[in-house]
Amino acid sequence: PSHDIRQPADSLAEYRFIPARVVGNNTAHRHNYLILNRGSAHGIKSRMGVAGPSGAVGIVDQVSDNFCSVITLLHSKARLSAGLAKKDAVGTLFWEGGLISRATLIDIPMHVPVKAGDTIYTSSYSLTFPSGVPVGRVRNYRIPDGESVYRISVDLFTDFRSVQYVHLIDYPKRYERLQLEEKIAQDD
Repeated sequence: PSHDIRQPADSLAEYRFIPARVVGNNTAHRHNYLILNRGSAHGIKSRMGVAGPSGAVGIVDQVSDNFCSVITLLHSKARLSAGLAKKDAVGTLFWEGGLISRATLIDIPMHVPVKAGDTIYTSSYSLTFPSGVPVGRVRNYRIPDGESVYRISVDLFTDFRSVQYVHLIDYPKRYERLQLEEKIAQDD
């Protein structure tokens, strides 16, 4: 199913979306990636977000003149700031290996109502994606013993074996925001 980015139109204007085609794909390892037919000659930079017709796909890693590699959500080091729609709760989504259709969302407080079928979206805390990019649906959830946060199993919207066309997401204000956050960190 195709999903729309749930974001006010005026804030989406801060982003630039660059279409690309998948020319290489790997889903059989712990460090899965895509190769796209866009590179520095097309304005592509490391750390740009990548979304497909069904939702979040990954983050640009390496860039050459005409190609780039993308660490997909199915990479052992990939982390994504995500949460439940209209719940004002943000956690971290990651892939634990195993099924390429499923990821885990952690750090959502137990006071937040969660139910199977809830949609998971990227959060506004991300410097890579606009908030509201669909990620997946809650499959099931639990609160591990002694913890106060959920461990949520998420069925991912993107079919990583068949994704062919994507958009790279450029957030030009990213570096300004990073510089400010670094200044704040230095003041501590």
